[in-house]
Amino acid sequence: MSRSLFSPQAIALLATLCGTALFACESEAAAQALELRAERDSRLVRGPIDARVGESVRLVALFRGRPLPAGSQLRWIRIAPYLQHERGRAAGASPGDPTYTNTVLGGPNHGRWVGLDAIEYRLEEIVASAFLRLEGSALIVRGAPRPNAERGTPARRTAGAGTIWIAARAILPNGEVVATADLRRGRVEKSSFRLSFREDDSFAGWVSAYFGVPYVFGSTPSQSRARTGIDCADVLVDARRQQTARQLPFTSVSGMHRYATALTAALRVGRDGRVRDAEGALVELRWGETIRPGDLVAIDYASPGANAILPRPWDHIGVLLGDGEEGERGALDAADLLRHMSRRGLEDEPIRAHGPIRIQIWRWQGPAARSSRSSRPR
Repeated sequence: MSRSLFSPQAIALLATLCGTALFACESEAAAQALELRAERDSRLVRGPIDARVGESVRLVALFRGRPLPAGSQLRWIRIAPYLQHERGRAAGASPGDPTYTNTVLGGPNHGRWVGLDAIEYRLEEIVASAFLRLEGSALIVRGAPRPNAERGTPARRTAGAGTIWIAARAILPNGEVVATADLRRGRVEKSSFRLSFREDDSFAGWVSAYFGVPYVFGSTPSQSRARTGIDCADVLVDARRQQTARQLPFTSVSGMHRYATALTAALRVGRDGRVRDAEGALVELRWGETIRPGDLVAIDYASPGANAILPRPWDHIGVLLGDGEEGERGALDAADLLRHMSRRGLEDEPIRAHGPIRIQIWRWQGPAARSSRSSRPR
């Protein structure tokens, strides 16, 4: 059993869920996998499911294509990724850096491919909450609450927004133990049942569905589409793909200019929180006129003394949420909120959290077409 797949807590939970020793979970009986389905429009559909926070998705467990026999004992479990390494580090990361990365992170070889990092997971038994309700043998899901281990991380603007992976285990009346295949391996897999909840149908709303997805520097398209790991540029591209149904290719921050138009020149956000041009003159970017929620903010962490021509590609990118409660109302400043994929996962925080920086405001090209269906089983 790989160290990267199971924590001691996960092993203990598996043993408890089996009702006997852990080896009972790994028996041939358990190899007869449960399958999860969502009830949508009087049909049973496979995941993934995309929905708005508050919309109810009813999950049921099937064994050999049929509902569980009467008298079965069913337990619902969440497979929750750690947002950073807990028991090791990536091959490309520096000692002490818990960031997931597929490439060398920092130094002269920054960006050199080293291989897919192994995401670490934990198992949490599901109990009733504001977004999760047990209804007989079904599980009603209305949002993605934070996993227990994420408590204390920065607040999300909308509770329940994010992604959750659901698994299940059952003891049949004859004593057989059956489970979803991913639960037996203790990790998210292609067969895992994913539900993603967004706060609304705006672009920033679609991005909100990625709360709970680990940041992975140099994420691959397959990781991004499956939401098993994603970086700051790929999360915006994938959210745009979901919002518009346009198959935009994934790219780095420096490649985002192919899909977005610059609204401003390169600007500076100083320690005083004000926005200035290359000559140091104050720049007023009015909300609702020059900028609006959903615009992109490219960030360069170059030293504030450098000239206006950026010395290297953009380092980071996020999406503007709106005018902050503090600072200058009606105009962009460092108190305004940015939603971005940080090394701790998706965060909503003021621009000032990034320190003195250079920025450029971009806007997506093309129409913001929205699906007429709020939930899209695929």
